[in-house]
This record gives sequence, C-alpha cells and structure tokens, in this order.
Amino acid sequence: MYDKSVCIQHIEQQSDGKQEESGGEVCYYKVYFTRGAGPLENKQMISRDASLLENRVLALLCDQKQAVPPTRTSNLLSERSRYYQQYADSEIKGQGPFDPVTKAYAHALARIHYMNLGQHPEWLRSATENFEDRLWLRAWRKEWHLNLTIPKFALEYGCYTDRLDDSLSRLVAFLRERTMEGTSLTLIHTDLNPDRIRSMNGSPAFIYWEQAAYGSFYLDLPNYFSVETALCYRDALAELGLDILPALFMERFHEVGRYMGLRYLESNLYILFEHASGYALFRVREFEEIGMNLPQVEASVVDLSKFATVVKLVAFHPFQSGVNALDNINAISEGLVHDDLRTFLDTNLPKAKKRAKMILGVADSRIASTINELFSIICQHTGVIPELLRGLRLHFPNLVKGLTDQNQNKAQLGLGHAYSRAKVKFNVNRVDNMIIQSIALLDQLDKDINTFSMRIREWYGYHFPELIKIISDNYTYARAVYLIKNRKKFSIDREDELEAITMDSGKTAAIFEAMKTTIGMDISPIDLINIESFANRVIHLFEYRKSLQEYLRSKMGQVAPNLAVLIGEQVGARLIAHAGSLTNLAKYPASTIQILGAEKALFRALKTKGNTPKYGLIYHSSYIGKANTQNKGRISRYLANKCAIASRIDCFSEIPTTVFGDHLKQQVTDRLTFYDSGKLPAKNVDVMQIALQEAETERERILLKEKKRKKKEKKRRKQAEAALKNDQNRASMLEETV
Repeated sequence: MYDKSVCIQHIEQQSDGKQEESGGEVCYYKVYFTRGAGPLENKQMISRDASLLENRVLALLCDQKQAVPPTRTSNLLSERSRYYQQYADSEIKGQGPFDPVTKAYAHALARIHYMNLGQHPEWLRSATENFEDRLWLRAWRKEWHLNLTIPKFALEYGCYTDRLDDSLSRLVAFLRERTMEGTSLTLIHTDLNPDRIRSMNGSPAFIYWEQAAYGSFYLDLPNYFSVETALCYRDALAELGLDILPALFMERFHEVGRYMGLRYLESNLYILFEHASGYALFRVREFEEIGMNLPQVEASVVDLSKFATVVKLVAFHPFQSGVNALDNINAISEGLVHDDLRTFLDTNLPKAKKRAKMILGVADSRIASTINELFSIICQHTGVIPELLRGLRLHFPNLVKGLTDQNQNKAQLGLGHAYSRAKVKFNVNRVDNMIIQSIALLDQLDKDINTFSMRIREWYGYHFPELIKIISDNYTYARAVYLIKNRKKFSIDREDELEAITMDSGKTAAIFEAMKTTIGMDISPIDLINIESFANRVIHLFEYRKSLQEYLRSKMGQVAPNLAVLIGEQVGARLIAHAGSLTNLAKYPASTIQILGAEKALFRALKTKGNTPKYGLIYHSSYIGKANTQNKGRISRYLANKCAIASRIDCFSEIPTTVFGDHLKQQVTDRLTFYDSGKLPAKNVDVMQIALQEAETERERILLKEKKRKKKEKKRRKQAEAALKNDQNRASMLEETV
C-alpha cells in the first residue's frame, strides 16, 4: 500500500467500522488507488490519534516486518500525532493447542518477543518501574477500601485484603526476579487480550500498542493463552532459538497469572453454561481470589462442597423441546447467538450501565466474539474459565433444582443423537474422508511395495542374480520369480508363459541365455517355497494397489472432479488430505495452497531470512515439470490459483461436473505456452462465461438423466409390487380351492 508506485485516486470516509480502539478518535476510510498502470484497487484504512510511544513502537515493528498492520506515522517527534493503518478484521480465535490458528498467533507473538529480546530503546518505559502505582491497581485499591466502609462487604470480603496485598507483592517480586535475570526482557504489549489480535490477509496482526513497555514476555501470555495452549508459545520460541524447559515455563506462566487476576479485580465474573437441557448463568462469588489461584481452582473443582461456595446460579432457561434444543446447539456450534440465548442474556445479565464492569466467561471464542458485538460485554474463554466450566459440567445436576442425573443423561443422549444425525445428513458418495484414507494407504503401499521388492530381489538374487539386471520393473520381476522358481527345472517349453510376463521376446531370450551361464547358487526346496509364497504376496499387493488407485480415481471423480481433472487424482487427493478436508482446502487462499506441504521449508526460511519455497505438494503436478526453471515459480502461483477455484467449485456445487476443470486445465496449458512462445491466452472472464454456459447445459442433462432414472426405478417398483400382489392373490385362491 505504501509502495512508491502507488497513486491514490480517491479517499472515501466511512461512517462506521468494526475495529474498536481505545484512547483516541478513530476515523475509517476506503482508499482507491492504482499501482503503476495497473487496475483500480481499494483498501480499508483507519487513522487514529495516538501517543508518541505507540507511534514509535508501530514504526519499529513495521521496520522489522512483524505481525502488525502496515502503518505510516505522520510525526515521530510530537507527544501526540495521527497514524494511518491498514484495517484489520476480527477473526475466530484458535480452539486448542493443535489448532493452526493458535500456532500462528503463538509464532507471531514469539517472533516479536524474540527479535526484540534484550533491546531496550531509551524511549521505551520499563514494565516493572513503579508497578504497584499502575492506574488499574490504584483504581482497584480506591474502590476496595471504599467498599470496606460498608459493614456487609467488610464482613464478607475484608479478610481478603491481606491476601490480595500478598499476591501483589509476590507478583512484583516475580517481575523483579525476571528483570534481574534478564533472559525474558523484551518489547511487550502488556494488554494483549483477544480483542487486540486481528486477522489481516489470513495472518495474525496485533493492534493497539498504547501500553507497550520493556519487560518480561511472560506478562503478555495469561490474557490470551490458556494452560492448554501456552506451550504453543514455548514451542514457537524454541523454534526461533530460545528453548525453555516446559516445567519451568509453565511454573512461571502460573505465577504471572496473578497479573490477570489483579487487573480485572474490580469486575464481576459471570459464567454462561450451555447444557443439553438449557442455558444456565452463574455468578462467581470470589473472582478476585480465583483469578490469582488457578492451581487451587483445579484442585477444588472435584469437591462439590468447595465448588458450591465459588459459583451461584443466577438463572436457568430450559429448552422447550428436542427440536428447540437442536436449533440452539446448531447456532452455538456455528458461533451464532440464538434468539432464546439473546433473550436469556438480556433478561438476566446486569443492566447496561453495570455491564462495563463485568466479564462473561464462555466456552467458545466464536460465541464470545458474537456476544461481545451484541451486548458490548468483555468475554473471556481462557485462564480460569475452562476450569470453572469443568466444575459446572461435573456438578451441574447438584446446582440446578429439579434436575437429576437421570434427566441429564437422557437430555444429553437425545440431543447428541439428534445433533449427530443432522450433521451426517449429506451425500455419502461425496465423503472426502474416504479420499484421505485412500491416499494415505496408497502412499504407505508404495513404500511397502518398494521395500518388499528390494527384499525379493536380494533373496532370489542368491539363486539367479542375472535376472535383476534383465528385468528392472518390480511387478514384472515378482511375476517372473513366481513363474520360474528353480531355474534348473525351468525349460524352454515355457517360453510363451515367460514372454507373456516380460512382453519382450528379447528379454525372454536373455533370461534363458543367463540361465545357462549364471553364477547363482543352488537353493533348497523349502527356501524356494518361501520365496514363491513371498513373491505371490508381493504380486497381490501390486494388484491391490492398482484397484485402490482405480477406487481413488472414482472417488475423486465424485467428490472433487474439477480438481482431479486440473491437477490429477493423486496430487488432488494429497492436497485434500493435507488440508484435512475439501472444505478446509476450499477456504485456503491460493498462496497457502501453493506452499501446502512445504511448511518446514517456509518456517526455516522465515527463521533464517532466506528465500521462501515456491511450491509444496503441487510440485508433483506435470505442469511444474514442463515449465522452464525461471518460470516454475510463476506457473506454481498460477496453478495454485486455479486449484483454489476448482476446490471451491467442487466443495460448494450441488451437482459435480468436470466442465470447469477442463477449462481451468486448458488455461494452465495456455499459460505455459505463453511463457514459452509469448502467445497471449484467452481472458479469464471469457473462459469462465463459456464454462458457466457449458456447466448449465451439463447440469440440465444430469438432472434429466436423474429424472429418467427415478422414473424407471418407480416403474420397476410398481411392477414388483403388482407381481407380489398377484402372487398373493393366486396363493389365496389356491387356499380357498383346497
């Protein structure tokens, strides 16, 4: 966007935007621009009034090409000035330690910390300097001591004052130890909650660096990472070169968890629990203690008497019927707020004025984002929330009056079956799981067959070593071994049988000639029996591999016909298997498909600042091999683009055809011709219009054929019913006659 060749044509101010910032006025724009003689493009931008510290931090991170939106600062000398930044969308957060989204966020944050490790600019404040005097700590203390003047509050919570001061002292001591140690000091965000992490072009981007400081990177972890996902960050640091023992890392992660507990001390914590029988809202009675003692919460979850003192039921909304429960769970699974849930929360949560000081704990990050947009409530799904939800799942029947274990089991079983049935109601002929298993088995068979073929050559080579050089094909060699067995007993009369295997009279003659002059040793009958049995097994493996390849070809023709036509059945199946499903592959951008399968090389290049790979699994396509060396990268980008189009058509079209695949394949061929001879290919718009017309014609033909098939099937069914009825009438007449 900030390239010198960019020429801005028009700027349009937007009236609204979703990217919320704090501490300054934010303006939203849509910028229309051109790159040289290229077409008109547009991007969304924001401008914000920010402090000198934030402007300097953003300038530093942009120079390092870190995970922040591209930013241009107007002034790096004034105390406050505006910066202009590319708009970053909000994104669904990672669901667990193995989620690629979680790993991407962890790697991006670890890279920021690692590249600034030990680098302390003079303008960057220290995170531990006057730590006890931070604004949020002073606000908490003022409100806490004000509430202690209330007798009821003082009687119930006054005993926690010393414990809170002790927790703060321990946190400050921990940070001082890290400062003296110095191994974890770097540029940190200090306010890295999920709202500060956005998505831009499929990659994470960290925004709002107003509170940036120089301190221990552990301070950036507890607001976003949970106990399950924290090790993803440690692994990312290890890949970059800073390896910390997992036990030591988790010990420090638990210790710095007090930071989040103290920071949100004045807030009221509520927990939304979705159960098979309905929605429940709980209030956490001792959030200030819980936020700083995660290990104690983990230990007390299994004890009902202790856990009942932690949470209190605020409201419970039972589902009206099984259909109503299924509608609600479908909405929850997709990250949507059902009308029932919206009414329930609106009725039972505190009034709008008090919601600014409350936190709602939920199980899923997607539903957290949706609730945050609807009710403007801070939602958390990490830290202590998973442990509290675990306790609610364990003790839920004891916390809700009228609900028994038997009723709970019936509701869970019924809803589980209904949800599963609804999810599996799709065309069984288009299940991509079978493709994933087939290509995995095919690759394993290739490895095993190569190993077994090498073994049979070595084993039978003791008896007839010359046969190895004469027959190079493994399948032909195994069949020849199974036919010849003992070379001394194999006569010239069976020449036709051997030639039927080798398909070459010259090789057959060479085999008989080699039998006369071989240097191979004699072999016992029992050894020959084992060699023959092993050769027979290898032959069967070869034949099964052929049938499996045909099965894979037919499944790809049903599930992803356009992708199969474009890039081949095996390469297409490997792309689907590597992505996890055809739906996942359809969601990937072309840049991801291009390097799919070359992740190790990509991260190695990012770590060493070398050249990134040009291709991954698509390298096995014939198009890459046909291209010249200087054009391999260009054709791989073009091919990945067409693969993205083909996978989306296959995934979301109701009636699969190969029309688009044929045209996309021709486009790639024309592009190769253009690279070699300079002949201009047809425009993509024209090609797609022709493909759409042909696809519509093909769709009508398939529908007509299906209609005729159903009509014939209905006719056969009626004939069968009529024949059965006639047989029954004859049988009844015979009985009456008798």
